[in-house]
Amino acid sequence: MKTMFLRIAVFGAVFLCQAALAGPLELSPDQQGDALIVPVWSAASGNDTLITVRNNSEWAVAVKVRVIDRYGREFAAFNLYLNDDDAWAGALTASGDGSVLLSNDGSCMLTAEETPPDVVILEPPGPRFGYLEIVEMARLPQDGSLGVSVITRWPDCDALAERFETGEWATDPAAGLIPPARNTGRISARVQIIDVAEGGMISVPATALEGFSDIVQHTPPESPVPNLSTAHGADTDSGLTESRVCTGAECRILGWAQPVEAVASVLLTGSLRGDVVLNPAIGGVTELVVTRPLKRYEASDEEGFAIEAEPGFVLFDREGAFVESQTQTVLLSPPPPPKATPISIPGFEADEAVGMVSFDVPPTDVGGFWSSILGMFLIGSFSTDGTGFISGHAEIGFRQSTDQQLTSLEGVSLRGEAAIGLAVQQFTNGALEPDPETQVSVLSNYRTSETMTRR
Repeated sequence: MKTMFLRIAVFGAVFLCQAALAGPLELSPDQQGDALIVPVWSAASGNDTLITVRNNSEWAVAVKVRVIDRYGREFAAFNLYLNDDDAWAGALTASGDGSVLLSNDGSCMLTAEETPPDVVILEPPGPRFGYLEIVEMARLPQDGSLGVSVITRWPDCDALAERFETGEWATDPAAGLIPPARNTGRISARVQIIDVAEGGMISVPATALEGFSDIVQHTPPESPVPNLSTAHGADTDSGLTESRVCTGAECRILGWAQPVEAVASVLLTGSLRGDVVLNPAIGGVTELVVTRPLKRYEASDEEGFAIEAEPGFVLFDREGAFVESQTQTVLLSPPPPPKATPISIPGFEADEAVGMVSFDVPPTDVGGFWSSILGMFLIGSFSTDGTGFISGHAEIGFRQSTDQQLTSLEGVSLRGEAAIGLAVQQFTNGALEPDPETQVSVLSNYRTSETMTRR
């Protein structure tokens, strides 16, 4: 990793408007694309998050990575320069009152902070929970001087840092680069949250966007762009950014006045459904993570981008019968709602970017709750006490009035929230008989995760 000191005022968002293969922005079906959202990372409660960003193409690419906390606040950003079929690996882990990002990978990683080698410090009281944005900024042209395309590679990290300090990128960060191209922007991310002491690990799938940008968006590490709000298509500069929105078997191309609306349109969902297992016989624990990655781009003025949706929670048993769970808070629990009425989710009212539904978590001595798997601090938890609930599914819906829905330039209104859900479960095997010879028994924790179903 190479560190640099850069004055952000020197650099604007200098984008090279060189056309790439055109096409509307859409969700990628194979978790590869030119923009990625990793819905959760955790360095809390003994967890470490291992991150691998891979370039699956035959082009050398420049990638921006942003580490964001649960409230949508950015705590670190850095550039990766990956050669063809190259990968970078790092780990987020707890340190003091915050977290650090550690990496000793050989791929070039440029940051704007004065940090020890291979360490990015998320200053205390820094986050221990959040999500990641990963955006491909540009490609390195291939050499065609011999009549055939020859794969080119990045110079060493010192040389790349020098380009920003005194070289051509000091005045034009797009110099010598070409845009990401549709079907060649194939970055992916492999993320695992590991608790060594508890013997648990989950994999966190990334949501990938295809056709995110047709221009170079290469910037210094500390620049606020590119990000999920800077999607760019063939007509974006004229006020039109297109997306392909699919509902069921039907797909259609819609136009949007703001690029962030195009991103929101492919992430919109009316509800998220995930399995819930709380069976005490197997130590069943379930946590439902809901990430709203565009909350940080919502504007307070009426002309800006915003999604108005009220989340509500409903729990069903395995036969599909409604379970009247109650909300536990640091105050007196309210009475159960009428049958099948969604319950408001504590914390979501504060527009958190990352929220969680947990079950039957005991309150702390100082108030609030700590989720037992991912270690997220919560102001409320749901109680199934007295319901007899063992397993079933939960649905988190997003309620809106017609005037709160996202509306395209064609006048098509889409309902829902731009949200990604992850269901995390843990089971404990505590019933193993001791080994006859050693008299040693094994207590094993098993963890699993799956993306919640969009409905």
